[in-house]
Amino acid sequence: MLPLSPFVGGADPEVVKNYQDNLNIWIFHGEKDNVVSPQLSKMMAREINSAGGNAKLSLYPDAYHNSWDPAFAEPYLLPWLFSNSRE
Repeated sequence: MLPLSPFVGGADPEVVKNYQDNLNIWIFHGEKDNVVSPQLSKMMAREINSAGGNAKLSLYPDAYHNSWDPAFAEPYLLPWLFSNSRE
């Protein structure tokens, strides 16, 4: 079973049950990704939210598999990241 990566976040939806109910995750995916389908990140975000998590999904219309480039340019990424902590 593969863990979920916040970049190009395709994974087996069964992994959702291994995360805490209030999981905060921001998933990034390029709409033009030809390695991992953006549909997989959309599905994982839905699964996480359905299981009581809080998945935020950013899709970049001009990005391919390198969605980390626009993700690291997100002005709210670091404030969001540091506003979340384990309890």
